[in-house]
Amino acid sequence: MKDRSELREGDRAWLQHKQSRGVLKDYSLQHQVSIEYDLNDDSIRDRIFKLKIDDYEVVLDYEEFLRIGRFI
Repeated sequence: MKDRSELREGDRAWLQHKQSRGVLKDYSLQHQVSIEYDLNDDSIRDRIFKLKIDDYEVVLDYEEFLRIGRFI
């Protein structure tokens, strides 16, 4: 049987999945970092997302991001 903390975590993950943005923690504590996805139908198909750091935005390909991220 699952305890309540696991159930709450599951609800939060489901709600996050339904949103089209997320906030990332900057461990230097000096910047606001967020990701936006599902920008339009083309971006959904091509898996494109927007990474925003403070007021600076870049548009990235998720597959390319994952490919480079394997080496971290």
